[in-house]
Amino acid sequence: MNISELWTALANICKSLLLVFTTANQEYAIKIYTNGSGLSDRAGSGIYIENRGERSSFCHRNPDFSSVFKGELIAIEHGFEAVLNEQDFVDLWIISDSCSSVQHLYNWITVGDKAGVSILQNFTQILESHNVHFQWIPSHVNIFGNEQADLLAKEGCNASPPVSSTLTYSEHQSRVKSEILKEWWTPPSHHWNESKHAGPSFLLKCGRASQTAISRLKSGHIKSLSFCGGRKTFALCIKCKTQQASPDHILNCLGLSREDLFSSSFLILDFLRINDLLGIV
Repeated sequence: MNISELWTALANICKSLLLVFTTANQEYAIKIYTNGSGLSDRAGSGIYIENRGERSSFCHRNPDFSSVFKGELIAIEHGFEAVLNEQDFVDLWIISDSCSSVQHLYNWITVGDKAGVSILQNFTQILESHNVHFQWIPSHVNIFGNEQADLLAKEGCNASPPVSSTLTYSEHQSRVKSEILKEWWTPPSHHWNESKHAGPSFLLKCGRASQTAISRLKSGHIKSLSFCGGRKTFALCIKCKTQQASPDHILNCLGLSREDLFSSSFLILDFLRINDLLGIV
């Protein structure tokens, strides 16, 4: 039996067990399917409720850069809040395809996050007069309620953002990392660099040392660059031995131009090798 067949068999078993468990006293049971989703920097939660023959659903936009795990917990939190004032039921089923969320709540002693604490408070309140069950199910195995919750979570990613947002340390880290990556992939705006995107020199069909030399020359950050008193200084030009070997001077000394860097990179490399200038570029 391969992995695909094993997963299908597991999904069918879970669907059968879920049907057996949740159809007992169905006229007195409420089933809440929950899901969390992430789309780029956005996050959302989806809740689908089957309440004794009646169905309702809603989605929620979470703070940007929130984790999918947090979205799963927020969905469970809102699911509890939606039935908090209901009375005429015996069993409440919280059905989620997030095993980590269920395990997180199972280890309730260590729960300290806002959504987790709220869930446990509502759980304790409802448990006084009703039976509450947490049930994990595999995702994307055609369980209708779970599929609806998944669609709602994706819809929540595109909903209006919350007025106020609270992020955890790891979510702040994700936000900062995303902003740094955006800046990293944006070419420098100074006059020397004319690249259309980051890393074009590494697409050249040559060795890594040659690629790096062209990349350094394009960016202006060559090996001989140093700072003295807050000013850029360069090593003495090996060819003319009269001026500092700045990127502009190297090209002028070789009778080349900055345009040649982008149109004739291999010609630049040949001139650098012939004049022993690769060592300072």
